[in-house]
Amino acid sequence: MTYQGLPADTVAFLADLTDHNDKAWFDAHRDRYETAYKQAGIDFIEAMAPLVADLSPHVVAEPRLNGSLRRIHRDTRFSQDKTPYKDHLDIIFSDERSPSMAFFFRLKADALMVGGGCYQFDKPTLDRWRQAVLRDGDRIAAILAGLRALDAETHMEPLKRVPRGFDHDHPHAELLKLKSVGLVQAMPVPDVLFTPDAPAHVASLMRPYRPLVDLLATL
Repeated sequence: MTYQGLPADTVAFLADLTDHNDKAWFDAHRDRYETAYKQAGIDFIEAMAPLVADLSPHVVAEPRLNGSLRRIHRDTRFSQDKTPYKDHLDIIFSDERSPSMAFFFRLKADALMVGGGCYQFDKPTLDRWRQAVLRDGDRIAAILAGLRALDAETHMEPLKRVPRGFDHDHPHAELLKLKSVGLVQAMPVPDVLFTPDAPAHVASLMRPYRPLVDLLATL
């Protein structure tokens, strides 16, 4: 069956969930979750799969919950915010060379966010990142500058100071301060998401992030 786009109720469900983020409401509307969130996400990932493969042969589209489709339930164990559900639909297309490096898709009731990179470096990756900056800082800076020209913004605040053991006057000191390199472009929800052209449109938004994902996956 030809893909027809995300159902209109996906955005409506996310808006209603934002206003009623509790278990009683969610349980009463579980059928909408199953169709407008879970199945809608799986269908979208399946439609995206050949386009993702075209973006990069190393990036994987897994059309299943806890594959490319992230759970709607929040982990509240270590958070002061105890609301049980996310107010957005998250899809991650991970690079098999380093699965924490990925293309990002996040749909909220009032915004679409698309990007790429890594949300959080672990210690070994952070060490490799800093060494890459020392070796090839000009190229890395050019990749990030190109994405920022698209109004993409970094996900996490950098360190206030250059880390210990590195030159505070290094020409790429700002890159050395980064704790992760995930950039995301936010925009109003486009009508095209609800049409058969949705996968091609999202793939075109993700394409500029390929150099960054490739860079991070091969640190």
